[in-house]
Amino acid sequence: MRRKYFASIVAVAMLAAGVPCAQAEELDANTAQTTDSQIVQNETQNNGSSNEAAESALNASADNQIAGRTVENIDKGWTFSKNDASMEGWTFPTGASEGTIDLPHSWDYAHPTMSYIPQNNRKTVTYSKQLDVAKYHGKNLFIKFYGSNKNTTVKVDGQEVGTHVGGYSAFIFDLTKYVQDKDSVALTVDVTNVDTVSIPINVDYTQFSGIYRDVELIALPNQYISTENKGSSGVFVDYKLNGNNASVNTRVDVTNKATEAANLVLKTTISDNAGNVVSEQSSDIQVSAGTESAEQKLDQQLTNVHRWNGRTDPYLYTMNVSLQDAAGHVLDTESTKIGFRTFKVSNGKAYLNGKQIEIHGVGYHQDREGVGNAVSRDQMAQDIDTMLDMGVNAVRTSHYPHDPAFYEMADEKGLLVYCEIPYYLIYSKADSYKNSITNQLTEMIRQGYNYPSIVMWGVQNEVRYSEQFASYGPDFKVTEDELVAFNSALVDLAHQEDPNRLIVQANIDGADAVNTSAKWSSKIDLTGMNLYVGFKSPVRNADAAGHKKLVESLTNKMNNYQQVLGADSMMLSEYGAGANIDQHTEVDGSFSWNGASDANGDKHYEEYQSYLLEAYWDYIQHSTNVAASFVWNMFDFSSYRNAGGKERLNTKGLLCYDHVTKKDAYYFFKANWNKSDKFVYLTSKRFTQRNKPTQQIKAYSNCDNAELFLNGKSLGAGTKQQDGVFVWDNVKLAGQVENSIKVVAHDGSKTYEDAVDGVTYGMQFEDVNANTPHVEDIQWLADNGVTEGWVDSTGKRTFRGMDTVKRQDMAAFLYRLAGSPDYTPSASDKSRFTDVTEDTPHAKEIWWLGTNGIAEGWDDGSFRGMDTVKRQDMAAFLKRLATKNLGVKDSSYNRNPFADVNKRTPHYKEILWMAGTGISEGWTEANGTKTYRGMSDVVRQDMAAFLHRLGNYANTGSVES
Repeated sequence: MRRKYFASIVAVAMLAAGVPCAQAEELDANTAQTTDSQIVQNETQNNGSSNEAAESALNASADNQIAGRTVENIDKGWTFSKNDASMEGWTFPTGASEGTIDLPHSWDYAHPTMSYIPQNNRKTVTYSKQLDVAKYHGKNLFIKFYGSNKNTTVKVDGQEVGTHVGGYSAFIFDLTKYVQDKDSVALTVDVTNVDTVSIPINVDYTQFSGIYRDVELIALPNQYISTENKGSSGVFVDYKLNGNNASVNTRVDVTNKATEAANLVLKTTISDNAGNVVSEQSSDIQVSAGTESAEQKLDQQLTNVHRWNGRTDPYLYTMNVSLQDAAGHVLDTESTKIGFRTFKVSNGKAYLNGKQIEIHGVGYHQDREGVGNAVSRDQMAQDIDTMLDMGVNAVRTSHYPHDPAFYEMADEKGLLVYCEIPYYLIYSKADSYKNSITNQLTEMIRQGYNYPSIVMWGVQNEVRYSEQFASYGPDFKVTEDELVAFNSALVDLAHQEDPNRLIVQANIDGADAVNTSAKWSSKIDLTGMNLYVGFKSPVRNADAAGHKKLVESLTNKMNNYQQVLGADSMMLSEYGAGANIDQHTEVDGSFSWNGASDANGDKHYEEYQSYLLEAYWDYIQHSTNVAASFVWNMFDFSSYRNAGGKERLNTKGLLCYDHVTKKDAYYFFKANWNKSDKFVYLTSKRFTQRNKPTQQIKAYSNCDNAELFLNGKSLGAGTKQQDGVFVWDNVKLAGQVENSIKVVAHDGSKTYEDAVDGVTYGMQFEDVNANTPHVEDIQWLADNGVTEGWVDSTGKRTFRGMDTVKRQDMAAFLYRLAGSPDYTPSASDKSRFTDVTEDTPHAKEIWWLGTNGIAEGWDDGSFRGMDTVKRQDMAAFLKRLATKNLGVKDSSYNRNPFADVNKRTPHYKEILWMAGTGISEGWTEANGTKTYRGMSDVVRQDMAAFLHRLGNYANTGSVES
């Protein structure tokens, strides 16, 4: 069964230029969507008929076939040929690369310079199919493409029928004269992917090519509701609401292919969602011979109108339009959904049916891993379900019209839609370029005229003036005045095509671009800004203060742009940041981001995306001028960029390219946008190998409060940082163990929880665990770069805590504890110890000890690096390091707590210093006395304790952390 086709869109109330806000609500157009049948008679309304019914209708008598419309899906059994093109650099996300294929079919040719103007990148492929047309004798036969990218030329038996320019709207060709008196014809379709004569030419998304949506044959009698009007249904429904009443004006294009004038009856019937007829109207019309798309009008009144009210109540009516001959025989019908509603923006707020609505918007590309642009209806439905789970109520179908099936589902689910043409960045004065813009705008509006979900038409995205664009060719050498004149006329055309919806635009962040767009902005109903503050610009400290600065920056920037544009309201048409779920770091006061270089770099941390989006939503929630906003993007999408550790991917999605894996930021928006589905989500669960022992733990929840547990111990309720965000500061993870973190949220008597196990930090040693003596000290050494342990051939790292410390290893520990100072040994330094050469392990560190008076060596001039360090020698090393290099005052201690230490003990004073500072506590023997055991060997785990305590003492005057 082919997907349903919806040829029109519900009209949206707009704040018309010069019309007071109080009147705007009464100027709204209604909504509709058209559904054709599949191989079925037009007398029977399509209710999802089975394939068997379709075949039955197709086999009906010739007289009945001539009397009505039939629609045949021809997606099956095409032959695909790449012609003479080399296949190098091609990908085929949907369908085969040669031979027999079924539609939809998608392919991509990746040119190395494709992110810019690819003048030399033209690849043409051919789709061919034998058509049985005998069953259509006596009818007018059309072929309709719902999406073929980018330029499509249709031929029948070698004769060219026509070419359509543009890859995202439906289009139709009349095949009647090419198939007349034939039983079978050869259909060939040549598809060219990229050129420079039409939009889009320079984009940040992959232009998947091919016939990637359905193709149909439409057979019609001589009098029919027109199909030729820019691929539309030929039915356009307007309305004016006055309280609970609606005045409905329906315009219907009617064609008469006969050689004589036709007396006809045009009838419209409106039914509620239960199928009850609530209004009927008919009109006798006469259509002259040979007339194409003659506009007819019918007016009717509705009372007690049930409004389409977005996600709250997406109520839809059905309008059936029938065309009959004078004897009452039905010649053709169209069925379209209608949703009555108003939509406007005023003073920085959006209003649906007169009530303020907070826009929870996302950008959305028709692009999926494994299928490219050939996204199925089921996949679209899955995407919408994901959006609804997050609390989305508005979608920017970026950056082009999407499949009609998406708009039908948006109508049914109550989503508001911002629909736009792919006019991006660059203007060209070439007639072919300008014509492609105006034609695609007209196609978009007429095909989408009746969907209630569509509330905004977008006329341009980031189009700006730059002298640099002239380098792309003479057609791109334009003046700013030429650009302004064209865009101004484009806005006028959009208003002319649909005076009832908002006409909007999206500007790139930059004074020059905004100053240029200000020259036509008085005609625009709402201007959006695509902002990436904090992603493409630097952030020096990503903490609470940095958050506040981001909000202030956004506020100042948007206020300034509003003033330049002279706008009543503003829109954030894009805001976001990249995130790779395999890349993590602590985002805190010590974290900084370098702006564009990092945005284009290899690291897009998941935590930083969340940090930025929290600040953006904080700004949006409290803004006085942002009426609508759209996160960029709902899903990662294919692109010509390589950044964030991903090739050919834009990582700004809230979900990964698989459209299943949710990033942390998804749950931030769910906590703010979906208040009914209670939950709690612990962030950074994928960040199991952390870098710092002390962490800020964060959770997202739409519950009233949340409690944190670390390794089973409650750390109390979290601080509510902003709506939906709970934090616990200064949470100290246990070292060298796998920490368990759990958060429990409470909503009344109900609880919700989320947890992660296996969280560690710093360097991990296979032979160290929670029961290892001095485990925290060992972790401190690793955290501070004092030790790296051993790495075996399998990559496992060990500390070997019970191994004795060699004098040469001690040199390395002390040098690193001192901060690894810049030191180049002189010839004199190198001659200090007779047994130390360049080949001696840690030779540089040994020479540094000698040069700084920390190690004196033996009387024979040797250092004896492989000798084991004794505890009494350790005392000497540590005191000398402390007083000579770590800034510790040289103090004497007279109290001797150790029974085995006296004035004759080597390094007696240093041992008392160790005791007096608390760096060494010695042993408590069975009889209660304390001993130092100066001649005992120092093992590595005890060394860790000594060094950690010394480090603390040098920094704070206390051995405690």
